[in-house]
Amino acid sequence: PEEATLVEKLLMGLGILLGLCGSIMINVGNNVQALGMGLDAAQQDLDVKERSKRPKVLWITGTVTFIVGSVINFVAFVFAAASVLAPLEAIQFVSNLVFARFVTKVPVSRRMVAGSALIVAGTVGAVAGGPMTVTSFTIPQLRGFWESPAWIAYVAFAWITSLSMQTFWEVQTRRIKAGAQRCGPPQLMPILYAVSSALIGTQSVVQAKAFSELMELWLGSGVNIWVEWFTYVVLAYFLVTVGFWLYRLNAALGKYDPLFIIPLLQANYILFSTATGGIYFKEFTELTAVSAAMFGLGVAIMFL
Repeated sequence: PEEATLVEKLLMGLGILLGLCGSIMINVGNNVQALGMGLDAAQQDLDVKERSKRPKVLWITGTVTFIVGSVINFVAFVFAAASVLAPLEAIQFVSNLVFARFVTKVPVSRRMVAGSALIVAGTVGAVAGGPMTVTSFTIPQLRGFWESPAWIAYVAFAWITSLSMQTFWEVQTRRIKAGAQRCGPPQLMPILYAVSSALIGTQSVVQAKAFSELMELWLGSGVNIWVEWFTYVVLAYFLVTVGFWLYRLNAALGKYDPLFIIPLLQANYILFSTATGGIYFKEFTELTAVSAAMFGLGVAIMFL
């Protein structure tokens, strides 16, 4: 019915709006955390007691902002497809630049502004070309997604690749600390750190979407999801992968420049979360040739 189509579009719009708000809050939280971790304790305009409290207060404020943004993003999964919400994370690049320009007073180059403009254009293309329908799934369907050979193969690939990259990163980091010559360009180590983090962390996106579907069945239809073993598998794997991502994200802020590492992490997060959403929920199968081309081009421009 025409009314149902309108309602569906409105709900999709609500999901996109929530996704944008949540992503901006996540990025602001990351930056405030980094600000707290890197605050110069020798500032002369603060007394000793205030200098010891300021970094802690900033870090806690950033963490709370990050958590609230993550909850809003979780709610957005109820209203929009995972492969559409993932590209919206690109708004964090823009908010990261704004934060650097007006809060930390870091010089912003024309190249950064041009990159942000491409990000916005790519995001619009990806969202416009992405799957625009929201399907309610049953527990057998959700369980079937987990048992899909394509998903199992992707999970195995992600873990093996991530662990291999992290092992190489650990070995090289110890060699560099021992005074050995750096292996490869300076960008290699943070890139390895970001890719290995995102490969695992982005699997939390589809688990969050699956759990939001289960909650909708429980609260909306009265289905007792707590007698299903699958509910606990989804919840446990979500906690493992999101915990891994949060730990790596927080650790990265202390290892690398936030203006560099946050966009690097988010670029990989967007790429792999888009892929996991499409693979797990088979969301790409409903795209036409034109929308698939627009979606792929948008993601490519955004990642570039």
